[in-house]
Amino acid sequence: MPSTINTILESLLYPFIFLSIYFQVFMLYNFLSNKKKMQDEEAVSKDFFPSVTFLLPGWNEGKHIKTTIESIQKLNYPKDKIKIFYLDNNSTDNTKEVVAQFVSSDNRIKYFFETKQGKHHALNTGLEHVDTDLVACLDVDSTLHHDAMLVAAQYFKDESISALASCMQLREVKTIWQRAQAIEYMLSVFWRKAYSSIDAIQVMPGPFSVFRHKVFQELGNYVAAHNAEDFEMTLRLHKNHYKIANAHKAYVYTVGPATLKGLIRQRVRWIRGFLENAWDYREMFFRKEYGHFGLFTLPVA
Repeated sequence: MPSTINTILESLLYPFIFLSIYFQVFMLYNFLSNKKKMQDEEAVSKDFFPSVTFLLPGWNEGKHIKTTIESIQKLNYPKDKIKIFYLDNNSTDNTKEVVAQFVSSDNRIKYFFETKQGKHHALNTGLEHVDTDLVACLDVDSTLHHDAMLVAAQYFKDESISALASCMQLREVKTIWQRAQAIEYMLSVFWRKAYSSIDAIQVMPGPFSVFRHKVFQELGNYVAAHNAEDFEMTLRLHKNHYKIANAHKAYVYTVGPATLKGLIRQRVRWIRGFLENAWDYREMFFRKEYGHFGLFTLPVA
């Protein structure tokens, strides 16, 4: 009996090992074969600076919002091309007072108050007032590298690109759980770029994602999406054959859970959001009309 069980396990194990190695070699090949394209994508044009509105949805973020807005103000990007909307999702702390100081000194910044709970409600309030070429969604506990928008904008020289995923890095790394996440985020730089090379990015990261404004005009605004708005929007883009790229040098720095309990809670929310949204878009699985995303990315995920 034990030998029979071993035979069954081995028959399952070897194909799994083969597929795992094949998958990693395949992704590495895609990454390396596109190095020249990566350099061309990031070449800065001195006359290409599309206008952009930053949407900052938040709830009781009085302690973070100052740092986040200042990181946008310090961007290496033409000031007259930037607008900042702080979208207050019914905060009860001192958020309004903190943002008011910026509004009074910088006419590019506007404050909106949304009484309905939910990140998607806040984002949609901002979208109603956008009139720029691009829309950048930025989490309030995240900050941008000073060249992040300059790098991101260059990808939109390609008219076929509708949305852009950024490169997430962890800041304020103090605990062992945050160190583990920092390593994970570093590895994800490779994976996201490799997926980008085959037009199969799995998710637009919440901390910093950039869209052409027309995406929302054509596909509609955000929806509740089981508290995973970013993943649902990624699915919607792929379903409608909109191209998503990745800017692996458009750095955004975010804060990760400091405790095991917080990390588990975060990952459970992510997994649940993935499963529920994947079920809503289940018709995309194993369908060649959705390219590598439907045939490869979704089943692997």
